[in-house]
Amino acid sequence: MRKILNLTNDGIFPVRLHLELKDDYLSDYQKRMLKRYGESSTGTSIMMDILIPSDMPLHNLHYAIQKLYGWNNSHFRRFNFAGRCIQYVDE
Repeated sequence: MRKILNLTNDGIFPVRLHLELKDDYLSDYQKRMLKRYGESSTGTSIMMDILIPSDMPLHNLHYAIQKLYGWNNSHFRRFNFAGRCIQYVDE
């Protein structure tokens, strides 16, 4: 996570998140379709950058991601944070 604007009066600020959907087991056909229709340069992932409020709970982020990708709560999820972000989240 990264701050991109100064803190507002209430301490909430926008955070830019980089999301990547990745599948290492796609067929060649599926990779071609991702390149053609998913704007994927590699054919193995779809990436998107979003802005969220700094006080958004992970539960709410989960549902925001659901809506962004058109899902209906029918997938597994995993949140990965860089080491310095984990310290920030824990504070």
